[in-house]
Amino acid sequence: MLLQHLDLSYCEVTNEIIKEIAYSCLNLKYLNLDECNNISKEAINQLVSLNPNIHVENFENTIMPASFDVPDRMYVLARRLEMPFDALRNVASLDNYINDELIKRLNIVSDFTLELHASNTHDQP
Repeated sequence: MLLQHLDLSYCEVTNEIIKEIAYSCLNLKYLNLDECNNISKEAINQLVSLNPNIHVENFENTIMPASFDVPDRMYVLARRLEMPFDALRNVASLDNYINDELIKRLNIVSDFTLELHASNTHDQP
């Protein structure tokens, strides 16, 4: 059986380890990097490019490059929105993700409001 899930939370993982995982664990589907603070975005990009089906979770407390340009700001915004790392490809994908999430959340609020109204209607004589 091949490795598909790997949780490296709270480990001192480095870029070199991520690169080894990228080349060695081609069937990996899920990687948790919670509190792994020594990994660059470039190393994760390489991992995702070699394994586009992987879901990288909790990649947020990382080393940011010195040149904090537009793609890096998009990346930080995406992490604050709790977007999966692999969902962010460009400005359009960020915009689409935000719109989709807003629609989902508005639908949840709308459904809850309808249920609340229906229950209040049934309670009245």
